[in-house]
Amino acid sequence: MEFFEGWKALNSRLDNSDLPALTQLVALKLFVISDERRFPVSISVSDRELMQRTGISSKHTIHDARLRLKRAGLIDFTTQPHKPTQYRWTLDQGNAEGTLREHLGNDKGTLEADSYIRVRDRR
Repeated sequence: MEFFEGWKALNSRLDNSDLPALTQLVALKLFVISDERRFPVSISVSDRELMQRTGISSKHTIHDARLRLKRAGLIDFTTQPHKPTQYRWTLDQGNAEGTLREHLGNDKGTLEADSYIRVRDRR
């Protein structure tokens, strides 16, 4: 994922959602951490680190935020007892065609008609 490409996609999805402010803050901080680590496939972030980075003092709020982000299709995560949570961005999955259409200003018919325009799967 490129920084600006991911930032535009994330910001667009957050703008068009009804996610609470603290949930959006968690998403933005996870994006910053991903950028600092050069966007690996997944990132390992402890609840404590996420709490420090966001200023959120409740683990429950962090857990609620990541569940909301998962339901919104922005991230996926796995947890194991006594280990940091593994986060993976899902920004470019599911809504990739919609994001591409939004940035190009094309409708679905135009995307299908132009055989040189393809949505890339970056897994």
